[in-house]
Amino acid sequence: MTLFEIIIAIIGVVISSIIIPWVNAKLDSERLTEASFWVSTAVKAAEQLFGALSGDKKYEYVKSLIQSKYKGFKDDDLNILIEAAVLELTATGEEKAAQHENA
Repeated sequence: MTLFEIIIAIIGVVISSIIIPWVNAKLDSERLTEASFWVSTAVKAAEQLFGALSGDKKYEYVKSLIQSKYKGFKDDDLNILIEAAVLELTATGEEKAAQHENA
């Protein structure tokens, strides 16, 4: 094996063991950030569309919408994002209500 072949082999190892996993992690992170935005938006839309109807109907609306946009999203991951968005929406609503009462 020549020096050139050894250098090419080392570069191949570096690319496959460091660079490719880093790029994949970056893409997953960006996908999660984008999905979180859409889940939050869908939760707000469900609240606006369905109002006081049962949470199950709103949940199914959000889940269906997100699954159509993001194929292969695990149910557990999607449930966590939905619950976080609902908690954020509820907290924001309670904060606004408290500000209104204090005004």
